[in-house]
Amino acid sequence: MDLEIPIEDQFSKLHPSLPENTRIGIVGAGPSGLSAAYALARLGYKNITVLEKHHTVGGMCESVEIEGKVYDLGGQVLAANSAPVIFHLARETASELEELDSHKLAVIDHSTGKYQDIKIADDYVSVMSLTLEIQEKVKNCNRIGVHAVSDIASDLTPEYLKHHELKSVPKSVAYGYTASGYGFTQDMPYAYLHEFTRTSMAGKIRRFKNGYTSLWQKIAESLPLKLCCNTEVLAIRRNSDGVTVKTKSLNKVETLEFDKIIISGSFPLKYGRTYRSFPSTCIERETEVMDASDLEKELFSKVETNDYYTTVIKINGLEHLPVGFYYFGEYMEDPSTIGHPVAMQKFYAGSNIFLFWSYGNSVDIKGQAVTELAIKTIEAMGGEVENVILQRRFMYFPHVGSQDMKDGFYEKLESKLQGSRNTYYVGGLMAFELTERNSSYAMALICKNFAHSNDLPIFPYTKNLFPLQTECQKKNPKELGELEEVQFPNLPTLNSYLKHWGTHPITQNRILYSWINEEGAPVSQRTYGELCFNSSCIAHKLVTTQKPVIKPGDKVLLVYVPGLDFIDAFFGCLRAKVIPVPILPPDPMQRNGQSLKQIENIAKSCSIVAILSTVAYHSAVRAGSLKNLISFVGKNEKSLARWPNLPWLHTDTWVKKSKSMVLEHLDEQGEPEPGDICFLQFTSGSTSDAKGVMITHGGLIHNVKLMRRRYKSTSRTMLVSWLPQYHDMGLIGGLFTSLVSGGSAVLFSPMTFIKKPLLWLEVMSKYRATHSAGPNFAFELMIRRLESDKDKLHNLDLSSLTFLMVAAEPVRPKTLKRFVELTSPFGLSEKVMAPGYGLAENCVFVCCAYGEGKPIILDWQGRVCCGYVNHEDADIDIRIIDPETLEELQEDGKEGEIWISSPSAGIGYWGREELSLKTFRNELQNLPGRSYTRTGDLGRIIDQKLFITGRIKDLIIVAGRNIYSADVEKTVETSSDILRPGCCAVVGVPEEILSAKGISTPDGSDQVGLVVIAEVRDGKPVTKDVIEKIKTRVVEEHGVNVASVKLIKPRTISKTTSGKIKRFECVKQFSDETLNLIPIGPTPVLRKKSLLSSFTTGMLREGKTPGPLAPRKRISKNEIVEFLKGLISEQTGISVNNISITDNLTSYGIDSIGVVKATQKLSDFLATPISAIDVFTASCILELANFCEDLLSKSQPQLTSNSSNVPEAQNGSTEFIVEVSKSWRFGIRVLQFLSLIYISIILVSPAYLSVTTYLNFTLSASKWINGFPWLHYLISLTFAPVAWILCMASTCICISLFGSSFLGPNYDPTSEISIYSMDFVKWWTLYKAQEISSRVLAVHLRGTVFLKCWFEMLGARIGSSVLLDTVDITDPSLVSIGDEVTIAEGVLVQSHEVKNGILRFHPIRIGKCSSIGPYAVIQKGSVIEEGAEIQALQKVGPDQHVFKPAKLDNGIKKTELSVNIRKTQYDIINHFMGIYLVGFLSSLAAIISYFLYTRFSNQPLSPQHFSFVCIGGAFHWIPFTIVAYATMFSEVSSNPITFAISFTSAYLLHGFILIILTTAFTRLLKTSQNQTQFKTWLRCQVTTSCHLRCAKLLSGTEAFCIYLRLLGAKIGKHCSIRAINSVSCPELMSIGSGVHLGDFSRIITGFHYSSGFVSGKIEIQDNSVIGSQSVVLPGSLVQKNVILGALSVAQMNSTLQEGGVYIGSKSQAVIRNSVKNACDEWIKDIDNNISKKKVVDLAAGLHKNDSQKLTLTRTWFQTFSALFTQPLLQTVLPHMVLGLAVFAPLNCVVYLKSAKKLQIYWLLPLFWVQSGALASLACVIAKWVLVGRKKAGERVGIWSERITLDSTWQAIRTLVGEYFMDMTSGSFWFVVWMKMMGADVDMEDAVYVDSMGALLNPEMVKIERRGCVGREALLFGHVYEGEGGMVKFGEIKIGEDGFVGSRAVAMPGVQLENGSNLCSLSLAMKEEIIRSC
Repeated sequence: MDLEIPIEDQFSKLHPSLPENTRIGIVGAGPSGLSAAYALARLGYKNITVLEKHHTVGGMCESVEIEGKVYDLGGQVLAANSAPVIFHLARETASELEELDSHKLAVIDHSTGKYQDIKIADDYVSVMSLTLEIQEKVKNCNRIGVHAVSDIASDLTPEYLKHHELKSVPKSVAYGYTASGYGFTQDMPYAYLHEFTRTSMAGKIRRFKNGYTSLWQKIAESLPLKLCCNTEVLAIRRNSDGVTVKTKSLNKVETLEFDKIIISGSFPLKYGRTYRSFPSTCIERETEVMDASDLEKELFSKVETNDYYTTVIKINGLEHLPVGFYYFGEYMEDPSTIGHPVAMQKFYAGSNIFLFWSYGNSVDIKGQAVTELAIKTIEAMGGEVENVILQRRFMYFPHVGSQDMKDGFYEKLESKLQGSRNTYYVGGLMAFELTERNSSYAMALICKNFAHSNDLPIFPYTKNLFPLQTECQKKNPKELGELEEVQFPNLPTLNSYLKHWGTHPITQNRILYSWINEEGAPVSQRTYGELCFNSSCIAHKLVTTQKPVIKPGDKVLLVYVPGLDFIDAFFGCLRAKVIPVPILPPDPMQRNGQSLKQIENIAKSCSIVAILSTVAYHSAVRAGSLKNLISFVGKNEKSLARWPNLPWLHTDTWVKKSKSMVLEHLDEQGEPEPGDICFLQFTSGSTSDAKGVMITHGGLIHNVKLMRRRYKSTSRTMLVSWLPQYHDMGLIGGLFTSLVSGGSAVLFSPMTFIKKPLLWLEVMSKYRATHSAGPNFAFELMIRRLESDKDKLHNLDLSSLTFLMVAAEPVRPKTLKRFVELTSPFGLSEKVMAPGYGLAENCVFVCCAYGEGKPIILDWQGRVCCGYVNHEDADIDIRIIDPETLEELQEDGKEGEIWISSPSAGIGYWGREELSLKTFRNELQNLPGRSYTRTGDLGRIIDQKLFITGRIKDLIIVAGRNIYSADVEKTVETSSDILRPGCCAVVGVPEEILSAKGISTPDGSDQVGLVVIAEVRDGKPVTKDVIEKIKTRVVEEHGVNVASVKLIKPRTISKTTSGKIKRFECVKQFSDETLNLIPIGPTPVLRKKSLLSSFTTGMLREGKTPGPLAPRKRISKNEIVEFLKGLISEQTGISVNNISITDNLTSYGIDSIGVVKATQKLSDFLATPISAIDVFTASCILELANFCEDLLSKSQPQLTSNSSNVPEAQNGSTEFIVEVSKSWRFGIRVLQFLSLIYISIILVSPAYLSVTTYLNFTLSASKWINGFPWLHYLISLTFAPVAWILCMASTCICISLFGSSFLGPNYDPTSEISIYSMDFVKWWTLYKAQEISSRVLAVHLRGTVFLKCWFEMLGARIGSSVLLDTVDITDPSLVSIGDEVTIAEGVLVQSHEVKNGILRFHPIRIGKCSSIGPYAVIQKGSVIEEGAEIQALQKVGPDQHVFKPAKLDNGIKKTELSVNIRKTQYDIINHFMGIYLVGFLSSLAAIISYFLYTRFSNQPLSPQHFSFVCIGGAFHWIPFTIVAYATMFSEVSSNPITFAISFTSAYLLHGFILIILTTAFTRLLKTSQNQTQFKTWLRCQVTTSCHLRCAKLLSGTEAFCIYLRLLGAKIGKHCSIRAINSVSCPELMSIGSGVHLGDFSRIITGFHYSSGFVSGKIEIQDNSVIGSQSVVLPGSLVQKNVILGALSVAQMNSTLQEGGVYIGSKSQAVIRNSVKNACDEWIKDIDNNISKKKVVDLAAGLHKNDSQKLTLTRTWFQTFSALFTQPLLQTVLPHMVLGLAVFAPLNCVVYLKSAKKLQIYWLLPLFWVQSGALASLACVIAKWVLVGRKKAGERVGIWSERITLDSTWQAIRTLVGEYFMDMTSGSFWFVVWMKMMGADVDMEDAVYVDSMGALLNPEMVKIERRGCVGREALLFGHVYEGEGGMVKFGEIKIGEDGFVGSRAVAMPGVQLENGSNLCSLSLAMKEEIIRSC
């Protein structure tokens, strides 16, 4: 066999050279014999008998089970790269293999038991060149087996190697050869060594999981042969006529006759000798079995066979030996030691069973002696034999000597002996005794002697699609039987069956039809009784309607979208004796098209009187007509297809109105006659020449009953069908068959199937389907989805299926084979498959290959058998007719036209009498009196099996569409004036011919491509534009792609004498390349356009600067997206800027024809064919672009994706550096300032609305409750949180209406928007409005169903049962989240990136059932596939795909809540109450503060003040509180100091009381008995709210530690806890003494996970350090003196060992710092994202001295400061500063409101911006006053005064940022603020900073031109070094075009060189230099 060509392909090109029933006997069921049998079966031979002496097959590949484990005694292992035949057989039989990676190969000392590994790889490599040289020499010699190398490698091995300048055989090669039983290398011709080396050790070594014998057992059981085990061959006698074999089995002697015999046993070796034995010792034979000829005796007498033993021994004392193969070197090298074991093997770890291999000599060294020598060796090695389990003797490796080989032994054997006397030999002598060589040789011998490779076979024959039949494939479909008390009646019409089952007591209320949606859920149903009733209602309306009057026999169009309304109408027509005409419902919004043209023609030709439809569809048609009328004003409307001017009748309305009708008055009109027309069935694919087949009642019911019998359908049938219900296969074959049988059917739309192909299988599994059917393309589509989604379909069960038809178009064997292979694990049997044949002219069904227990059969061309032929069958008679002579072809295998005679046949075409006569009324001379229908199909009959081979009529099926040549030819002729009319042929050309010519066809094209051959006029120049016009017109008119267009010279097309086109001759000329083609002139070359940046839109536009053409490169995804948008714009007229990449083509109104048209153009653009189904099923433009990009990478791998060789002007990825005028920059900066006002309006207006609503309500309430003042206070307190919730809702709505609608940009992955553009300003405005509102308001919705609603309102597409615990979702319109996704706290989902002054977008898609861990970052363009899991602090890079991994086990004992976290009615109520309670607690704290104030100031309670306090407490955010104040009051304190003190006191007192209330409330919830999900969630919400509203300003102080202790956390002494996150379950946190938690570190005691809420205890022991932005997950234990570096993760249930330094987020890099020895450092398991240099640098920075502990011990005064002074400074001073900044603007607003009577809502946004600007200036002043300028390299103690003041300023910065400046980040004004605080920032050119983390140490930050800092990035100008608690400062420099990604961390001293990038969530270590790529 040719190892480079797949075995299946090699057999597909061969035909049997002998009749398929030739009697072939095979002696021996070992690998050679069974491989020969396999090859014979593949060729189609059907009479094969295998004789085996032993009880099982496998020969020397013997496997035995010992103590529950399988051991291979003979053949054991195979190499991946050199055993293609065995691997092919393993795949065919689904045999499992396992790798032997841990299998040792060593040399062992037989006296001591010590072993040493040998260098196998090096040894084999040393002989590889010689092996390859020999292989190259014999490559084309046309010889097989050892014969191929016998001439060139016949010298003895030592001589041969010496001649090739090699000293000897490498040790491991020689040992492997000898140990395997092939003798000693010095004795052997090198030819045998070569066969060994080329097969052994090439690639990974594997063995069969269940033993080698299991493979051969499966093959023997699966092959269609007669296997006779325990059968001894007594004699073989041969002559020229055949072979006689005498056998003995179970003491029974039998004589068998064969035509050919294949010998794979040891019969011919009687005359041979034993290797290394006495010269006279021959192999023992009692009698002569075979009548050997002189030549056989001469040749076989030269053969030697090795006496080889396998001994299995149980040994004690050698358990220490690893699993492996051990060579005894001394016995290997010395032939005189024969009998001693040459090798031993330990098969399994933990076992004391060993295998020993030894040689004997057949005389004095035999079985017992071999065993004794093995025992002695064992004892010498220190082992003790417990038991000798078994021993096998093999007469192994027949071979000849060097001289015999030189004398032509193999030449004589192959040329003279093989085939002589009908005998063939296979086995080790010919092949070399290796399983792969034996199998390969046996198959090659069969192909050489039993097959030929001519194009045509010698005789007709068939073969099985599956040569190997598995148990599942052998299983016959089960018989269904009828329901109890149900008998099938014999009734005359379809309507009579509906009446019968509709009134039958068993079936009346049984569901007949269920219609399901895309999710598989039923949306409508019909019982038999309901359908019977509905049809009567419709019949009554039809016969009684007056507009129009409809009489029996009139015809009506049935125009229905897929659904059950169609079925009601159809049966209503039958009951009224009105003739229904079902048609394909066209897209009601389309302008023109094939379907509408067909409707016009049908209505005219059939005298249609009305159209039956639904109200909804008719309304859509009216809307579409109006739209098209407007669109075509002024155009030539005569050429457009129109709806017929007929009345529309709405049957769904009739049914709804008739539910209460009593139908007893309906007159029964009696059953129609069998010959009456039942309905008209129009053939698909026709337009101008529509042909309607007249189906009679008798013909229809006969066909349905015939199908019922053939399908074995009963009242227990459960049909699943998605097939179109308006045409034959879906209507008659599906709906009617299930009804007549009394069964049930589950139905869904063809469009649903196209979108979700696997839904078909899922529904069949769910509903336990018994019957279904589909065309070939549907199975192709399912195969593709099964292969891509195979991991998602573990629960399918298809074992209930008894019938699955493949029909309606040519059935492809590869499709059937692959489908069965993929679905057999789900219980699908091959015998369920029913390839069928049918046509509309015979109703639908003709025949199918089903029901006789036969496998799927192919003919020699690979055509699938589609039915069984029986000329005596009265139901259907099939004949093959010569289309020219019209005489029957009775010889098997002859191809001709298929004619059928059946009572099912239609009676003709409506209105086409002449054509009807020609088609339906034909007679055969030899069968007079029978009428036959001409099918126009070509076929052949072989052995009473029908095969469809082609078509004689002008119908071509391409991609499941029926295409009439004449129709397409008319379109082609009118596409261009240069084509000659009447001189065009449209033909279908087989796929293999097109492929051979380099013409590709997309998948699913049904083995045929459409080719146009057309003549051109004389003297007309022809360009490629003509060809493009032809292709385009064909796509537009017929919805099919053209594979090739050939333009030929005038008057050269083949025609008949009558002038008709000879299409068959055209196909032949196309195939032979004999067409008279004309030269095609060049198309004018379009110059490539350059791209310039538009500053008005920021989008890239076309320029006029041409450049040199770039080398051809792979088309980028961005280019594909742009092209697709252009296609949509071209077809719909929609602007490209208004087309979203998150929508699909059909959402823009493009119908199926438009999709095909787009497919044609897309294929041309890609230069790679693509299927229309792929375009149609793509969920969005972006997904389609991804698919195309992947397709290009597979189909055009030679094209480079590296654009480095592309000129810069044409490189699609070029960064555009643009120069902007100063005036334009100034204008953009002004716009950004105005945008701040607009943001303020968007955010302030909902707050003002909420406050006024609250005031009006409380005012109204006070009037109602006059006399009960305490009720006023209670109402104010109760409804303040409601006003807060109203503010949330109205803010979301306001942003959605006035933000997204007005500011939303064109989200396009190809867009590149300059930050100096108006589009950027608009986007930034929306972005900031969404960000601020989410952080202030939506943060309180975390974990609730309301947060999902929040982001959906902002534009995100979110599935059901999604749990969101993060508010950091930017650009929601670009985010798509599937069902049941869980996104944990802190996750950043960012769909944009600003880099080098350019803004780019890319959508993010998160597949269903995915889970994203805490603080992960999902970047633009990311696609997270279904079921994927993103771990904590991981990033998904731009455009990265994440797939579902193997099941992760985090090893933690999870606390999974018993209540599933999914959206229910109770969840909504609970979540609302939880949010309300958060606001209520804050309001209550404010009220208590107010009561305390009135008590100590002796002020009376004021209802107005009380209401303000309530709502101010609920809102809490300072801007909203001031909005409430300005709305409610008309005066402000005149003293700014007094105002600031009051302002500060109020907030501090409120915060203090809120902490107390939070502590009390959470403890109350915790101590309650029933701990529910709601209580756990509520505790988290309340704690989070308290942290955000007040406690976070205490971070870094001892007061913050006390706060955590109050909440239940265990906090040690002298801890430094910086700006950490809000800890959800503080009681689970334990912090030791001297611990430092760095800025923005995250302690996660509990988070939401895919399976629920996961929580666990976290313990951080003394003196440990948690770096900035690091995450500690539940269950973590951080032992003493541990340092967890920045951006690192302590994984769930992990232990960070004492004294270690850990860094990394996937697997920590570990540096062991021993307390005793600081230099004891080592690194292991380092994270791939972090270099070892970084880790070592970190270790140096965090290194400890021997004499100094890592501790943060404070003096008493430092402790006092941390407990009192620092908390006061960090809370009082920030509020004082802000109070002073707010005072003047607030006074101004109140004055204008009261004195000038200006509307307050216009003043509030201006106030906010003005006060924010003043606050930012105050922050700048505070910075220079409190902190001053820090210096790089300066070191300060962590408890020093400097750090205290710095922490105070950081608190001021934080409060000012929250008040206003957060809103400016990303703008020019934020950069100005940075500059004022000391940052060295380039103010002139496009610096972008979107993070307050850049201001931690502003004077340490330097950012040059176009430098960008992403969201929440941290630029640490300081680092905690751990030496006595010191802080060191250092400068951070971001060079020109430098980029710091979102949440990246840069430590002091970091430098980003020009153009360099620090990616998102990346860490730049201290002093690190980031270089440009």
